[in-house]
Amino acid sequence: MFSHPSLDSLSPGSLRVWVLVGIAVMAVALVALRPVVKIVEDRTRLAVAQQTLATYRYAVLAYSTEVPTVPPEILFEIPAHKSPDPEKLPVPAATSDEPKQSPSPSLGELLVSTKKIDRVAFPMGQKNLLPEDGEPDPLQIHQPKILAVSLPSLADYFKNPQLFSSARSSQVAVLVVPYLDESEAESIQKIIGSLSELQNGKTVYRGDCFFTRSSVEGKFNGWIYLSDL
Repeated sequence: MFSHPSLDSLSPGSLRVWVLVGIAVMAVALVALRPVVKIVEDRTRLAVAQQTLATYRYAVLAYSTEVPTVPPEILFEIPAHKSPDPEKLPVPAATSDEPKQSPSPSLGELLVSTKKIDRVAFPMGQKNLLPEDGEPDPLQIHQPKILAVSLPSLADYFKNPQLFSSARSSQVAVLVVPYLDESEAESIQKIIGSLSELQNGKTVYRGDCFFTRSSVEGKFNGWIYLSDL
């Protein structure tokens, strides 16, 4: 019967060959398993994303029961679209020796400070990427944030009157996730959006999220509805 040679009976050259053969077999096995590993990783990230959203929604609802009226200072400022007047030159900002006031905390920062959540994070997207050259987007953030926003102002900025299908208030809490790649945006859209009809040859999702192009080429910002305020 055929039997494998023992290590003691192998010459150094033969042992080296067997080691190389073993490494090659392991490499082939890893390559074959890579698609399976990728599927498992993606499903795990989706499960974590869904659990994270549920945690944030519960935290916002808990905050809303304690603070029925949202303080106006925590509303994230949505700039209005205004065309510059070519006949007017920009007026320099007035200088002052008075110390600048610290910015008001965001809704997410309040949730952390009141220990309703540990931190604001999300298992998809990237953080702190360097923006491309050009005019900066005033709504571009660089890490996940939970914001309280005026829905009419947000809808006016993006020229879309129906941003979130579940919203019933003029003020809403949203999770903004920056620098998603296309596959991540599609995954979020499928677990949050509801499939709608074809429009202009494309499948349109109507739901509680939408996506905008970020300041980095090929990346997207995700705007995910959490709750009314």
